[in-house]
Amino acid sequence: MGGAGMRAAMASHNTVDDIPAHANEWLIQQTLRRTFNFSQGVVLSDCNDIGVLAAYGYARNTTEAAAMGLRAGVDWDLQCGNDPSKWSYNKLGDVRSPD
Repeated sequence: MGGAGMRAAMASHNTVDDIPAHANEWLIQQTLRRTFNFSQGVVLSDCNDIGVLAAYGYARNTTEAAAMGLRAGVDWDLQCGNDPSKWSYNKLGDVRSPD
């Protein structure tokens, strides 16, 4: 594992090349995981930030936001509050595979 023993990283709230960090496959998969050899580490969001992808219009809804986050490489959407409807990765059961 790269990063001098680092085991977890949190995606930031900003964008890189106009793509939110939580949906940025280049940033997480290519740069962090491959270039910096962080293949064994866990990437997490801060307090329901995956859902923010939908709230700001980058994703059509929370389900799409959750799929974007996973594809980008965010392993864990830190869940805040007591409302499970705001916990994006709970929506992944709504995603259907193409036939």
